[in-house]
Amino acid sequence: MTDYAELGKRLVACKHFRWLAGMLVSNGARIVTVNEDTPLRFSGFYPDLSDAATVGCLLVLVRAATNDPGIYARLFTAEGRWCICSADWMGKSVLVNGKYLWGDTEAEALVVALEAAP
Repeated sequence: MTDYAELGKRLVACKHFRWLAGMLVSNGARIVTVNEDTPLRFSGFYPDLSDAATVGCLLVLVRAATNDPGIYARLFTAEGRWCICSADWMGKSVLVNGKYLWGDTEAEALVVALEAAP
């Protein structure tokens, strides 16, 4: 079972992380607007990655950090795990430093991708 709290804490530690409108905060608040000139700081709080809208926002962050608008997470049913793929590479899994980017959930695979982004 995925520990979404731990995953959210890993996410806020990523250098490419920023709060986006639509994200659900671990305290139950939903981010409505974001002023790009004043980054949001929520000491002790993290994104709720059990929330579909927050996972969608995470996908936006991964695409921006990798400069690949075709990045997506795909469930490989035989393995029962999620892998990061790229439409630019005709649906093939993305290799970063010789490793595929996997996670037990879509959210985990996307966090792994953001952590690996240059």
